Amino acid sequence: MERLAALFPNGFTIVMASGIISIDALKLGHAWVGGALFAVAIAAWLLACAAGVVRGRRDGRALGDALTHHESGPGSLSLVAATAILGSLFAAFHVAAWLVTPLFGLSVLLWWITQYGFLAGVTERRTKPPLEAGLSGQWLLVVVATEALASLGADIATSPALAFVCYAWVLLGGVYYLLLGALVLYRFTFVAMPPEDLAGPWWINEGAAAITVLAGGKLMTSGLSIGAFPLRDLLAPIIVIFWSDATFWIPLLLLLFAWKHLTRRRAFRYSMQQWSVVFPLGMYCAGTLELERTYGLGFLHPLARAVFWIALLGWCGAFVGAVRVVFNRDGTPRPAPG
Repeated sequence: MERLAALFPNGFTIVMASGIISIDALKLGHAWVGGALFAVAIAAWLLACAAGVVRGRRDGRALGDALTHHESGPGSLSLVAATAILGSLFAAFHVAAWLVTPLFGLSVLLWWITQYGFLAGVTERRTKPPLEAGLSGQWLLVVVATEALASLGADIATSPALAFVCYAWVLLGGVYYLLLGALVLYRFTFVAMPPEDLAGPWWINEGAAAITVLAGGKLMTSGLSIGAFPLRDLLAPIIVIFWSDATFWIPLLLLLFAWKHLTRRRAFRYSMQQWSVVFPLGMYCAGTLELERTYGLGFLHPLARAVFWIALLGWCGAFVGAVRVVFNRDGTPRPAPG
């Protein structure tokens, strides 16, 4: 039960990574790969939810307190993003379509609870950590969760009202990104960054920009009219700007993480944070494919396909690492704790 409880909320990053790469695979014509990852995403979501129930029953107060901490609070927003991405999976595969709307409603409810619970909680705390201790890449989940709602909303929007709300979410996520991105860049350039501080969640900087491209592009191609509001024209340059930003982060993060591993000279070992690297790469592929579809930019297709295979390779590595944690190297289950 200890291991199961430890999957909440970080286990939802497995759902996010598996889900978006599944959608990428479907769009690129690898339906069997997408179907397999779809099944993994469903199983991981159910397992992570069960972990949340176990943690809540064992110590609900501690679970609620974690939401209001600068270090742990942002991770709760992965629950929102994972649920919304799961809904987008059902919509993309046209399977159990009746689940898409309930998952959207659940995502909205979770967004209200976690987003405002986290931001209000850290604001009210009397003792606050310094920037280098409190800020991490997980803070960009504020953006990811918001844009994931807009992306799923674009899948089911049939009315101007819902389309307008989804446009508002895209723009709100963009504002969050500008505010948090400035803090992240300040953290990188003006505060000491030892190698051990370079962790997987910093890759969410790139994933947050990429999901903004995905959500904005889906709305622009939805064909829904929203009256006199020129929101479609407003998003046109925005999604290109955010795609450029997502592209900017990849070489920088590769350089920084290469520096980290060359400095420490330690063997790669599995950690849950590896899923925070896989998800942004899969989201970059999805955003690039959406940008290609929105503007007819066929020259972007080879880039998206290349990143897809890199993301899939990363997923396989993380999955093997997770299995090795559950089982001993000889394949036998580990003894139960205690």
